[in-house]
Amino acid sequence: MDQATVAIVDDHEVFTQALSVRLGQEPDLRVIASTASASRVHDLVAEHRPDVLLLDIELDTASGLDVCAEVLTMVNPPVIVILTCRDDSETAATALRLGASAVVLKLGPIREVIVAIRSVLRGETWVSPGLVTGLVSKLRSRSGEPARHGVGGLSTREVEVLTLMVEGKRYADIAQDLGLSVNTVRTHAHNLQKKLGVHSRVAAIALALRAGLRPETREEAWQ
Repeated sequence: MDQATVAIVDDHEVFTQALSVRLGQEPDLRVIASTASASRVHDLVAEHRPDVLLLDIELDTASGLDVCAEVLTMVNPPVIVILTCRDDSETAATALRLGASAVVLKLGPIREVIVAIRSVLRGETWVSPGLVTGLVSKLRSRSGEPARHGVGGLSTREVEVLTLMVEGKRYADIAQDLGLSVNTVRTHAHNLQKKLGVHSRVAAIALALRAGLRPETREEAWQ
């Protein structure tokens, strides 16, 4: 079986060791390098050329976000999975805008890291479920704004369906709210994801954020 190579950048030694051991139990993944220092990341990537870089957001001498931006300027950079203890949506949104492919809460189950790695290797975007609520509030734009940010291809109805999807509503609930049949809602959900070129609700949200949608000024979120 082909193995994807993974490098870990985290200044918590115990966490790094535990994560390395856990990833080593997966037949399709192989940890090839790790470092606790932001200053070592560039050399680590240049030397080992990992497929995936797991990057802690809080390092010794630099922000993981700054390191993320720097790594992505390299030739053939790895895909980056940001690891964070911060459960705020602004951090996740910034990471995605910078080009990270996933944001994972370190306080969540370690299985989420594995799911995120496999998702980004498929070209998808992944965000810990615990961060989705806040991200949703940054997706909703002012009237007319979507057309300037790469999601203008969605119809008004598709935006309405997406809004309710990210609220966590089932298709049956969405159908009731919008006065549609469940099959029609399913069709809208399929079409909006196809238009955005993604395969999941979270990926659709992340794509819009990376396209530059600004946070709402009002307090209420879609949740």
